[in-house]
Amino acid sequence: MVGRHPFVHASWLLANTKTLVVGTGIANIYHREPGVTVQAQKTLAEQSGNRFLLGLGVSHKPVVEGLRKLESGKPDSGTGRQVVC
Repeated sequence: MVGRHPFVHASWLLANTKTLVVGTGIANIYHREPGVTVQAQKTLAEQSGNRFLLGLGVSHKPVVEGLRKLESGKPDSGTGRQVVC
Protein backbone atom coordinates (compact mmCIF):
# COMPACT_ATOMS: atom_id res chain seq x y z
CA MET A 1 0.00 0.00 0.00
CA VAL A 2 1.55 3.30 -1.03
CA GLY A 3 1.52 5.97 1.63
CA ARG A 4 1.00 3.67 4.61
CA HIS A 5 3.64 2.25 6.93
CA PRO A 6 3.23 -1.50 7.49
CA PHE A 7 5.23 -1.54 10.72
CA VAL A 8 3.09 1.20 12.28
CA HIS A 9 -0.10 -0.68 11.37
CA ALA A 10 1.36 -3.92 12.72
CA SER A 11 2.40 -2.18 15.94
CA TRP A 12 -1.12 -0.89 16.54
CA LEU A 13 -2.74 -4.26 15.83
CA LEU A 14 -0.29 -6.12 18.06
CA ALA A 15 -0.72 -3.64 20.91
CA ASN A 16 -4.49 -3.92 20.78
CA THR A 17 -4.84 -7.71 20.54
CA LYS A 18 -3.63 -10.63 22.61
CA THR A 19 -3.44 -13.56 20.19
CA LEU A 20 -3.56 -12.15 16.66
CA VAL A 21 -0.48 -12.93 14.56
CA VAL A 22 0.36 -10.03 12.23
CA GLY A 23 2.55 -10.00 9.13
CA THR A 24 3.62 -7.35 6.66
CA GLY A 25 2.79 -9.31 3.51
CA ILE A 26 5.45 -7.66 1.39
CA ALA A 27 7.64 -4.94 2.87
CA ASN A 28 9.36 -3.33 -0.11
CA ILE A 29 13.13 -3.87 0.15
CA TYR A 30 13.93 -0.85 -2.02
CA HIS A 31 12.12 1.47 0.35
CA ARG A 32 13.80 0.29 3.56
CA GLU A 33 17.37 0.18 4.82
CA PRO A 34 18.19 -3.40 5.84
CA GLY A 35 19.37 -2.65 9.38
CA VAL A 36 16.29 -0.56 10.19
CA THR A 37 14.05 -3.30 8.81
CA VAL A 38 15.67 -5.88 11.10
CA GLN A 39 15.33 -3.54 14.08
CA ALA A 40 11.62 -3.09 13.38
CA GLN A 41 11.08 -6.84 13.00
CA LYS A 42 12.93 -7.71 16.20
CA THR A 43 11.24 -4.97 18.22
CA LEU A 44 7.73 -5.90 17.10
CA ALA A 45 8.34 -9.62 17.63
CA GLU A 46 9.81 -9.03 21.08
CA GLN A 47 7.03 -6.72 22.23
CA SER A 48 4.28 -9.00 20.99
CA GLY A 49 5.48 -12.38 22.19
CA ASN A 50 6.67 -13.34 18.68
CA ARG A 51 3.32 -12.60 16.99
CA PHE A 52 4.93 -10.53 14.22
CA LEU A 53 6.01 -12.00 10.89
CA LEU A 54 8.13 -10.05 8.41
CA GLY A 55 7.51 -10.59 4.71
CA LEU A 56 10.00 -9.06 2.27
CA GLY A 57 9.56 -8.43 -1.43
CA VAL A 58 10.65 -6.31 -4.35
CA SER A 59 7.32 -4.68 -5.17
CA HIS A 60 6.94 -3.73 -8.84
CA LYS A 61 9.36 -1.80 -11.05
CA PRO A 62 6.80 0.93 -11.90
CA VAL A 63 6.25 1.60 -8.18
CA VAL A 64 9.95 1.48 -7.26
CA GLU A 65 11.24 3.60 -10.15
CA GLY A 66 8.19 5.62 -11.12
CA LEU A 67 6.50 6.49 -7.85
CA ARG A 68 9.36 6.24 -5.36
CA LYS A 69 12.09 7.41 -7.78
CA LEU A 70 14.47 4.65 -6.65
CA GLU A 71 16.67 2.42 -8.77
CA SER A 72 15.29 -1.08 -9.24
CA GLY A 73 17.73 -3.94 -9.75
CA LYS A 74 17.57 -7.70 -9.95
CA PRO A 75 15.43 -8.94 -7.05
CA ASP A 76 18.09 -11.26 -5.66
CA SER A 77 20.66 -8.47 -5.24
CA GLY A 78 18.46 -6.34 -2.99
CA THR A 79 16.85 -9.20 -1.14
CA GLY A 80 20.24 -10.60 -0.17
CA ARG A 81 21.15 -7.39 1.66
CA GLN A 82 17.91 -7.59 3.66
CA VAL A 83 18.13 -11.29 4.50
CA VAL A 84 21.75 -11.13 5.66
CA CYS A 85 20.87 -8.59 8.32
